[in-house]
Amino acid sequence: MNLLTDTVYWVAAAMALLGLLGGALLSSMTPRRARGFLPNVAVLLVASMLVTTAVGLVLNRQNGWYPTLADLFPAPLDSTVTDVGGNTTGSSTATSTATSTATPGPAVTRTDERTLPDLPSAGNRVQSMTVPTSIGNRTWDVTVVLPDDYFDPAHANDAYPVLVAAHGVPGSMSQWYSTFDMRELGDPVVAAGKVHRFITVIPNLTPDGVDSECVYGPDGPDQLETWLTKDVPDWVHANFRAAPERDAWAWMGFSAGGWCSAMATMLHPDRFAAAVVLSGYFRPLWVGKTPKGLDKAAKERLDLVKLASTNPPAVSLLVQSSTQEDVYYKYATEFLGAIKPPTAATAVTDTSGGHALTSWKPHIAPALEWLGKTVPGFQP
Repeated sequence: MNLLTDTVYWVAAAMALLGLLGGALLSSMTPRRARGFLPNVAVLLVASMLVTTAVGLVLNRQNGWYPTLADLFPAPLDSTVTDVGGNTTGSSTATSTATSTATPGPAVTRTDERTLPDLPSAGNRVQSMTVPTSIGNRTWDVTVVLPDDYFDPAHANDAYPVLVAAHGVPGSMSQWYSTFDMRELGDPVVAAGKVHRFITVIPNLTPDGVDSECVYGPDGPDQLETWLTKDVPDWVHANFRAAPERDAWAWMGFSAGGWCSAMATMLHPDRFAAAVVLSGYFRPLWVGKTPKGLDKAAKERLDLVKLASTNPPAVSLLVQSSTQEDVYYKYATEFLGAIKPPTAATAVTDTSGGHALTSWKPHIAPALEWLGKTVPGFQP
């Protein structure tokens, strides 16, 4: 059953009316004494379930979370992996890895003997802190997940590559240390020798509850973009044993976080070498009103499709989409079709799965393997 057709709205409306009117009618027909208590409870429960299901159907239709009922209980995803501008490199399940057309860069620093500030939770792999903005007077939340040997005295001078993990909208930072916990999903990839141990940095993409497409802040233009691409990297390097070279920095994000990952990497190739974009997009959607002061030049600057074809940066991208997602698949297809060297991209196309965490989770480990093959700082 297709859950993303317009028919869903009619079904949802019918369920809501049935729940509200049917519940009211049946409730009025049940006895008002003690023996009518349980029947009334049953009527209210059924009515509530119908209304809640109706709301869920509408939200699912608008966000494309689950295209079919089968996606509620996902099986392994079938994916086709293609290097843009080349031939298909494989047709496989999501546990397969993608090859890359990127050219290896110079060696990345692997040691760091600096004396760094004390961490708030000494010995804990998860550190929650705030990072000030350089434009304005704000401090916004960042969570850092450290590699398993970070506090091991034998590795006290090791420097690590950094993966910036971007959550979706609606969404939260906690998705990257719960559903997509890098201790659960990343450690096995590291142990298998597929990627170097890395630091995961999880910034808040919606400070003060505002979604600005990772660009604007409340106190000035480009504030959130500056915070994400300059302030946070500078702060991470000042507080953790993070390799400073851009070849040791990458982004990974899903949905709106996929846009932020692509934007930060393509507009700031001096700071970041690669991005993993899971069901993302490549122009800001500006849900609601376009921010004031966004002139033509600013809009064109944020058009990554145009950038990829006219002034492509020397970065690598892994772009995942699903043919079942429709809109996001079109976004990915348009972007991949515009890419020119020196930008290198690998397309991962699923034939099932929707715009949901359950569809993206199987891609995390293969994406980390891709980073290990593609980005010098992440090579094991």
